[in-house]
Amino acid sequence: MLLGAAEVTVLFVSNLALPVAAAQWSGRDPVGFGLLALYAAGFVLIGARAEQRAGTRWAGARAGAVAGFVVATFFVVTFSVLFTVFYATIIQRPSHLGATHASLNGILMGAVFVVPMVVTPVAALLGEVGGLFVVARRKMAIR
Repeated sequence: MLLGAAEVTVLFVSNLALPVAAAQWSGRDPVGFGLLALYAAGFVLIGARAEQRAGTRWAGARAGAVAGFVVATFFVVTFSVLFTVFYATIIQRPSHLGATHASLNGILMGAVFVVPMVVTPVAALLGEVGGLFVVARRKMAIR
């Protein structure tokens, strides 16, 4: 939930408060890479914590998958609100010039199916990586 809340905040600020400044940055999406690194670290930590608490096989992967699905859902819902409520601001961004409600809704409908299907397995993999760190540490402590 904390990753989702951070995501909502960053998406609202980067799409509403900084639309002109974002177009002046040299990179394509300066916020995106930092956000991806935050998610990756978060999913690894979530997987490690789940493995530590549960101690069962694949606990990290399951926890990472659930967290990934929640983050993907927050992402889709946030853009749904942005594209619907703040349409007048969104179409002023250079990447959405000439966009209509229908075109933005088309993007959103694609995201509803694609984002959870991509994020959930990647988050499960990262969660399992975090879980494997805990398992390896446990095995070293036993020796």
